Amino acid sequence: MGGAEPDYGNGGTLGVGAPNVLQVLKRWAAGLRSIRWMVGVLAAVVVLAGAWVLFVPTADWLATHDVGHVTGALRPLRLQTVRDAARGRLLTFSAGLFAAGALVFTARDFTLSRRTFQLTEQGQVTDRYTKAIEQLGSDKLDARLGACRALERVALDVAQVLHVLHRLRRRG
Repeated sequence: MGGAEPDYGNGGTLGVGAPNVLQVLKRWAAGLRSIRWMVGVLAAVVVLAGAWVLFVPTADWLATHDVGHVTGALRPLRLQTVRDAARGRLLTFSAGLFAAGALVFTARDFTLSRRTFQLTEQGQVTDRYTKAIEQLGSDKLDARLGACRALERVALDVAQVLHVLHRLRRRG
């Protein structure tokens, strides 16, 4: 042949040694899985670290702040009581934040589901409209009448079909 052959690193044969698309996609998907796994582990570590910070140093700081200037033998008992109360308040606050996040996620999921339903419905209307228009060109009278009926049903969903029906009636 006139040009230089590409070097595939396998002695000049194309099929042996050259990665095919499936192999490349498998390697890419395996890389994504490992990245997702690492992101999941990192997220779990961040959540656990946040929980520890929220329930240990923050609770101690709140307890020390709430106890104030109490001294003597009563201080450790008051500190423990106030620390438990602070942890309860922080736990309640965390549960509220989690519930708010779940509510936002649920609202987003509902919105996406509703949009998906609308798009699916529009696709079905488009399919019905296309099939009815194809049937209008048929030589059989029954097929054309069925197409008119189908367009009437679609007209309940889409106002543009009325224009097509009007033009068809004028021709006809």
